[in-house]
Amino acid sequence: MLDLVVMGDAQIDIALGPVSGLKLDGQIRTRIGGQPRTIPQVELLAGRLAGRRMILAQRLDRCPGGSADNLAFASGRLGTRSSIICSLGDDEDGMAILNALKQVGVDTTGVKINGDIPTGVSVLVRTESGQRSSIFFPGANARLSPDDLPDDILEKTRAFCFMNFFMLTGIGGNALAEILGRAKDKGAMTFLDPGPIPFSTTDGEIRSILRALASVDYFLPTEDEAQIISGRSDSESSAEFFLEQGVASVIVKLGEQGCLIAQKGKAPVNVKGIKIGTMVDTTGAGDVFAAAFISRLLRGEGLIPAAEFANAAAAIACTGRGRETFPTSEETLEILKR
Repeated sequence: MLDLVVMGDAQIDIALGPVSGLKLDGQIRTRIGGQPRTIPQVELLAGRLAGRRMILAQRLDRCPGGSADNLAFASGRLGTRSSIICSLGDDEDGMAILNALKQVGVDTTGVKINGDIPTGVSVLVRTESGQRSSIFFPGANARLSPDDLPDDILEKTRAFCFMNFFMLTGIGGNALAEILGRAKDKGAMTFLDPGPIPFSTTDGEIRSILRALASVDYFLPTEDEAQIISGRSDSESSAEFFLEQGVASVIVKLGEQGCLIAQKGKAPVNVKGIKIGTMVDTTGAGDVFAAAFISRLLRGEGLIPAAEFANAAAAIACTGRGRETFPTSEETLEILKR
């Protein structure tokens, strides 16, 4: 029996930074998914670099990444019996991702290996102020499809989580709703973490998320993702909108501020974040939050203690680069005792 099946993206992260002399702390107005939106200038990194011949980065890190891959890896570190459904190239990067997952006990029998397309790559650029932007090459992620999720794996898992929908071009239309509906029909707790929203996102892709919410027990967007998908201007009204679409519980991730928990018929609850030492890198912290939150629900804990545990795990993850500080359950509980 599995605790968790994760489906979504997996790629190699190439992290550059901090980048010297690149300041992107202002705000700009744009439209995403048909909605007007004010966003940090760091999200228009490629445009700000146009015309410059060279910008120096102080460090380069290369490691496995992707939201689903990070979630599965973090779950393995936390002791959750997990399996991953993703799509990789038959190349050195794909094998590095597989080997890292196997080292923490994640079942990889559901991984699709493609011989004619490389593993995806995400180039992350961090500014000196700690902000980051990314340029994403989907690669083999584009080959992931609903057919890659067999019924037999859903029949033997307690929970199912879909990650990073907007980066998976092979999952369109009603496919996301069908995938989550299948998992729910098999009796699994269902989780949806939509992931970062590209500038190319269409109204149709936003509607795909909304159609899926009726089959979602726990929806886990960041504050920015929640506002873009809902078209609302704050976390509480966004959460209320999602509850109206049929989702059972909404957990809005607020970074170092913690998270907001909303359930139908109950007042929203803010669960404060935890600060631990110096923040080094936030990459993957939201994925660690999701993994930790799911792990505690699987142990029978309520939403608030699960969120407190998740906040602590995410804070630990931010104290190192990449996955080097993704915590174990014991390390996270130790922080909560302080």
